[in-house]
Amino acid sequence: DLDGDGHLDLAVACEHTERVLVVPGNGDGTFQAPVGYLAEQRPFHVAVVDLEQDGKPDLVVANYGSDSLSLFKGLGGGSFAAALSCRSGREPYAVTAGDLDGDGFPDLAVANSDNRGVSVMLGNGNGTVRLANEHQVGQIPVAVAAADLNGDSFADLLVSAVEIDGISVLLGHGDGKFHPPVNYYFARFTNSIAVGDLNGDDHPDVVVTSAHGIDHISVRLGNGDGTLQGVNYFYGGRHPGDASLADLDGDGNLDLVVTNWDPSQLNVLLGHGDGTFDALVGYETGSVPRSVAIADLNADGIPDLAASLEEADAVSILLGLGKGTFGPPTWFGVGEYPQSVAVDDLDLDGIPDLVVSNNLTDNASVLFGLGDGTFGERLVLRVGRRPFGVAVDDLDGDQFPDLVVASYWSDTISLLTNKGDRTFRPAVEYGLGRGPFSVVISDLNGDQKPDLAVTIRDSDNVSVLLNRMGGNGADPAVGRQPGGVER
Repeated sequence: DLDGDGHLDLAVACEHTERVLVVPGNGDGTFQAPVGYLAEQRPFHVAVVDLEQDGKPDLVVANYGSDSLSLFKGLGGGSFAAALSCRSGREPYAVTAGDLDGDGFPDLAVANSDNRGVSVMLGNGNGTVRLANEHQVGQIPVAVAAADLNGDSFADLLVSAVEIDGISVLLGHGDGKFHPPVNYYFARFTNSIAVGDLNGDDHPDVVVTSAHGIDHISVRLGNGDGTLQGVNYFYGGRHPGDASLADLDGDGNLDLVVTNWDPSQLNVLLGHGDGTFDALVGYETGSVPRSVAIADLNADGIPDLAASLEEADAVSILLGLGKGTFGPPTWFGVGEYPQSVAVDDLDLDGIPDLVVSNNLTDNASVLFGLGDGTFGERLVLRVGRRPFGVAVDDLDGDQFPDLVVASYWSDTISLLTNKGDRTFRPAVEYGLGRGPFSVVISDLNGDQKPDLAVTIRDSDNVSVLLNRMGGNGADPAVGRQPGGVER
């Protein structure tokens, strides 16, 4: 009953006219002439809900062709204000309403056809909605890291964003929520983030690389109270990219490895233990290194390097020779246009394995290690469209590491749980905002379960997904408990 006359009325989404029609009922099975309200491209589904709780029904329309929702505020008497638009996942097909977080305000759940996910939009009680647990940061966020910057034992988030030429720091409350971001300038076109104690004071420090030909690496030391000191610069090569920290030479100080695409090499900068570094030494990899991971791949006690090669469709392995030096590269094939690489012991045989996201083949490659720095069996796993970031951790408590892949074009993350027999369950997709790009895994709410933080590149925010999975390794699904994640 849209007009309060005691008779049921109709609201109809009209795909090809881009309108929603309101058709007043006469109470005898007949209807009056419809009134049309302009929505957006290809409206597919309409729901009736009192978003403002003012006693006047509002309309929510899922617009399949524009990846959006149209919110029509009810004015009473069966009339509605012009639409307020808010984005959703890719190709929203259906929408329903209910109080999903127990705050007394109606929320929305949107089924997204293209990314096979469900977007949860929390109601603000004033006729507007927001994506659940989403935190606005600088424009074009491209990398995220988690660390306890202020010593309160709660994980904080660091997000690099291209348009602010720096990072946004979001201090954690310990319940999966965060303070508003504080921005720090580092350099133009900030890209990758690495966090570690560079000067031995037990406070996390921050290393940031820059894209588009900015040839230096930016370092800010942490004060231990959530703030950062002034920025220092070190030459990182002509085109530095991804950065990782580890003690490469065994002196107890963190060293830095940075990908460089012109020329194609890994640049190693040995740390002095005071926040400064030696001049870089470059090691050829093959064309073009995009991401780097550090682990002892051949069980000799010396760190080795694994880099994804974007144009060679391979990973490049450089075995450590000791004292922070490395041997020549060995290649192992993966899918097309590999992006992120991660390392973990996926089958619990004591030997590190690799996971690589393959951007042009919409899958991830798992390479099982043989223990001598080489790799044997390769597993190919289907994920979302145009995957970029990948992260590995035991999400369901069965001791076997699981996989999370951020897929840029399908606006999803793919969660693949490990069956423990060198296979994984089919990916479960979680719909997010536009352009998920990188993902980090950390306990963000203090419940001893790893949670997810995902940069949403085209929406200028970071989405936090809290872990609600049980410990039985069961398939996760949105809205099912146990199993799944909660925004």
